[in-house]
Amino acid sequence: MGLDFQAEVKEGYAAPRWRYSSFNAFRKRLATEIGLDLYGLKGFCEHGQDWPGTDDIEPLLNHSDCDGELAPLVCAVVAPRLQELMSKWEKDSYDYVHGSRLMNLMVLCANEAVPLEFR
Repeated sequence: MGLDFQAEVKEGYAAPRWRYSSFNAFRKRLATEIGLDLYGLKGFCEHGQDWPGTDDIEPLLNHSDCDGELAPLVCAVVAPRLQELMSKWEKDSYDYVHGSRLMNLMVLCANEAVPLEFR
């Protein structure tokens, strides 16, 4: 069982896929890139710190991994930051490939004004 992303977009897209544990590791890697300890923040730790709200990637990091959605305008902000953070990663790594798919899907959601659903 794993995380599935859905969006009602007109174009076809390659869906990003992670197991829940792997998606958390992906988000931890992104958080580390911006100097955050993901597991020290609210939502990941019972007595965690508040989110600083200073980086465009935070809506992806601070989101349920099994339900809910990101609004199109949020996708428009997160997608370029995701691309920027992954730019130094190995292009053939699983996280880069599926992170790129996620970024492309976010761009489609933003362009077509549809939310990105987490399932």
